[in-house]
Amino acid sequence: MAPVAYSGALQPKKKSELQEIASALRISDQGTKDDLQARIKKHLDSNQDALEDNPTFAGLFGRRKRSVQPQSQVMPHPRYFSDKPRSSTGRRITALDPIREATPVKDLRDVSTFLKQPISPQDSTPAQSPRRAEPLTPSSLPPLPPSAPTSVVKQVVEQLPKPAAVKAAVGARQQEVLQNGYELLVSLRAFLSNSRNIWSLTSIYELGYILFIIIPWRTVEVPISPRADAGPTLTLVYPPSSVFQTYAFWTVILHWALPTLIVPTLVGCLISFNPNQTPSKSTPPTHPVAPLDPLSASIVRLAAQTAYPYTVIATRSGVTGIDILGTNWRIWSASVGLAFAFAEAIAGTPQVVAKEIVREQRRGIEFHPDDDHDREATPTRRALMAREDDDGELIITLPSSTMSSGKDDLKSSTMFASASSLMALQLFSRGFTFLLNQALFRLASPRAFGAASIQFELILSTILFLSREGVRNALLRVTSNDSNQRSEAIKAQRTNLSFLPVLVGIPLAVGTAVVYVRWLAGEEVKMQPGFKGAVGLYAFAAVMELLSEPLYNVAMGELKTGTRVRAEGLGITTRSVTTFLVLLYDAKRGSGGDLALLAFAVGQLMYSVVMFATYVVYLGGSYMRPRRPPLLSSKSSEQYKSLLMNYIDKDILYLTFTMTSQSLVKHFLTEGDKVILSWFSPLQDQGGYALAVNYGSLVARIIFQPIEESLRLFFSRTLGGSKDQGSISDEKPNDKQRASSIEQAASTLNTLLSVQTSISLIFVVFASAYLPILLPALLPAQYLSTSAPRVLAAWVWYIPVLAVNGGLEAFLSSVATPKDLNVQSRWMIGFSAVYILSALFLYQSGFGDASLVYANIVNLTARIIYALRFISHFFSSSRTPFHWQTVLIPSPSLIVASTVSALSVWLSERTLKANDVAVELGRRAVFSPAVLLHIGIGGVLGLISVGVWWIKDGKHVKMRRSKVD
Repeated sequence: MAPVAYSGALQPKKKSELQEIASALRISDQGTKDDLQARIKKHLDSNQDALEDNPTFAGLFGRRKRSVQPQSQVMPHPRYFSDKPRSSTGRRITALDPIREATPVKDLRDVSTFLKQPISPQDSTPAQSPRRAEPLTPSSLPPLPPSAPTSVVKQVVEQLPKPAAVKAAVGARQQEVLQNGYELLVSLRAFLSNSRNIWSLTSIYELGYILFIIIPWRTVEVPISPRADAGPTLTLVYPPSSVFQTYAFWTVILHWALPTLIVPTLVGCLISFNPNQTPSKSTPPTHPVAPLDPLSASIVRLAAQTAYPYTVIATRSGVTGIDILGTNWRIWSASVGLAFAFAEAIAGTPQVVAKEIVREQRRGIEFHPDDDHDREATPTRRALMAREDDDGELIITLPSSTMSSGKDDLKSSTMFASASSLMALQLFSRGFTFLLNQALFRLASPRAFGAASIQFELILSTILFLSREGVRNALLRVTSNDSNQRSEAIKAQRTNLSFLPVLVGIPLAVGTAVVYVRWLAGEEVKMQPGFKGAVGLYAFAAVMELLSEPLYNVAMGELKTGTRVRAEGLGITTRSVTTFLVLLYDAKRGSGGDLALLAFAVGQLMYSVVMFATYVVYLGGSYMRPRRPPLLSSKSSEQYKSLLMNYIDKDILYLTFTMTSQSLVKHFLTEGDKVILSWFSPLQDQGGYALAVNYGSLVARIIFQPIEESLRLFFSRTLGGSKDQGSISDEKPNDKQRASSIEQAASTLNTLLSVQTSISLIFVVFASAYLPILLPALLPAQYLSTSAPRVLAAWVWYIPVLAVNGGLEAFLSSVATPKDLNVQSRWMIGFSAVYILSALFLYQSGFGDASLVYANIVNLTARIIYALRFISHFFSSSRTPFHWQTVLIPSPSLIVASTVSALSVWLSERTLKANDVAVELGRRAVFSPAVLLHIGIGGVLGLISVGVWWIKDGKHVKMRRSKVD
């Protein structure tokens, strides 16, 4: 059957005809007639190039008469033309006998050309007009295009990519996409982890929110199409110009920018608390110091957001609603910025400390032309001439041969570097905790804060102190001066002993928690929501912290101060932030403090987890399992017959038990105030006492605790090489070396006592005078009625005694033999009796909770007397001068300056009535002219006192340290 050809326009065709065409085109033939016409037309337009060459559909392109009848020939029906004339009306006159023969058009691909130039009947009439279609034969078909050469086809096939190449290309593309995504993620994380960027983003958001709230925005409709009446429009929002001319607008903007941008930026450019931002003399001009310290700026920003008097300013200016953001958002935003700045400072501190150590050692071994030329090539000099790699990381290589010869010279500088790092850690962590506590005290009630800070902290400290204190002190006494094999054995035994706190701590934690919950806790504490869960979390947090002991002792033994700084700093930050967030969530939920105890417990658990994770990251997990020491020789292997003694040295273990038994009495003296408070004081007063201790211990924890830890490490290393002094060592140093070490220790102790007594005198003079002004600004209103003010006043006198006692007992615990420690333990029992009797007497005398602080002063004074007696006997036996009577008394010049300052401050207060103004105005007193003038007078006098001390004693301290270095 011959194929069918279609032609003509689609409009006049019937639906059945359109369905037939659609079926031939292999498209859908469903729908109405209009749908079919549109569908066919769209298909023809889309495939015009292919269908115009197809004789079946070529007639559908162009203007045709309606015709879908099947044709019997291959070619379409001939076109008919009439030679009759047209009528005057323009109509064609119907012919009676039309001519039915015509010649088909040879080329139907260009219909428009044919219509423009039609063929006349004479030219189109063929010689013979067939009446029916001729049969379709291969000869009648158009010729096919010539085939491509075989070589070309083969070349095209060979150029096609192989499957392996395609797979490799796809894999490379995937890796490229993943790498680009990873780089984008890292860049985004670095951007969002920068405290300056966080500050900028939050400031932009806050400014945008304020403008959105305070501006009465107007709208205007802008037409998009030319027909403004019927076309779409675009809504534009704009501020009226009159807003920028109002006083209220600029008042709101100014008082937002002052505590958020202006004051923090100014302080951050002038003051730097961050050791990474501190310039040194050797800082090259190509590495300028950053103009803004984000840590200082963040601290000031949080303090300003907390204390800014929005209410007073709104009352005086007459602008209502001046605090658009609200207190919660301002403190939350500033706290987040401070957390990022604090983390940056902690991360960069160890590198700065390491550079400072090497810089000092370079100065100590600087080459001089007059010296022996062999000095330039000594191993110690080559080792200490450190370099910095391209990434700025300090590279220090100390060969083993140089350690023994140079370690005595490095001890003092290492101690000072450790103290500086720990003081920086305490400054950052305690400062950050102090700022967060300003919000915690307002979110937690005195009862909840007292239960968590007094009773729960007592549980935690009891578990930790009894489990690890003896082990820590014993391991500090371990030295290894012998062969490498023996050194490895002692190192393995020391690591194995570090697991003893975990084994002791787990049953101790369970037993302490059970005993406290069932028998020791009062009914007032048990009635608080989440009591048992909080106690369980504190016990579990103690066990988690004990898991870090093996890694902690490794860091202490190998002098890895940077690792400790990171671990403890991140832990303290996480604890403070977690506690604050849980309390804030509890306050937002309006549950009345149901999560208060759990907030402190979860924060303590996060501290333990983060500290353990940080130690594992920096030291690895290889120290988390016991190690079998190598057998030293056939003769010495007899001492390893016992399996236990193969892993733990019996001398170290015996010293551990001795120090642990002593720690029991010492722990009662340290935590005796909490024990007495837990028994006799109500929770309300416990909260006030805890708040006062939290503030009062800031100075002790920031300055004195790092010094005490570093001194204990320094004295243990310096004086730990003599068996007659109770150290665990394998060879006894010669008399000359021992005498030099003792002389160095005496000089360091003299310097320490001189500095502590001088600074303590200045602190007592000014702290006691300005404490009444600080109390209304520091303490929340609900704590002013508790015992917190009286306890803080007592802490002013307690801090100097605490400082002196810490340094002396650090020396005593470093050099005392087990026999000396047993004697001290017996004396500690007597000191405990003195403490209890003093506390009871002062309680009956009406001192209240402050009697515990004064009783501690009496107790520490007795312990100082005992320590001075022991230390004097120690140095006199070695014929080393130690004149504690002279160093414990400040210089006469400083005494005169402090006395004049105290009288001047007293006269200033009597004249200006600054204390009365502070009580009346509270926090707003810091903006009072009388208070500001009084503070300014004290600041000037304080600088004068410090200058007098520096001129008389400070320079000598620096010279003494330089000689030691």
